[in-house]
Amino acid sequence: MSRSIALRYYVLSRLLLAPLMIWTITTLVFLLLRATPGDPVDVVLGARAPDSAKEAMRERLGLDAPLWLQYLRYMGTLVRLSDLGTSLTSQGQSVWHIIQQFFQLRWS
Repeated sequence: MSRSIALRYYVLSRLLLAPLMIWTITTLVFLLLRATPGDPVDVVLGARAPDSAKEAMRERLGLDAPLWLQYLRYMGTLVRLSDLGTSLTSQGQSVWHIIQQFFQLRWS
């Protein structure tokens, strides 16, 4: 009987800790992506792109906003699962569309 109670306690504690772990991991991913050297706009457009094009892309991606606002937007879209953005490398496809294609290929 005590093993059953211990197992229930273990499973319940893991379920209660799961949201905290997910929040910690997503926060670390956000911060690590922002801490990497280089500018993502330079990667996409190239270093020789005009400054006006770079600024327009930074504004479109929300990279011109303060870090705390970028974080709130990031977490808000993840929590709602509403809009994960568009891919910068797959000809502007929706990230949701790319994820759906991946799982359709795996499960079909």
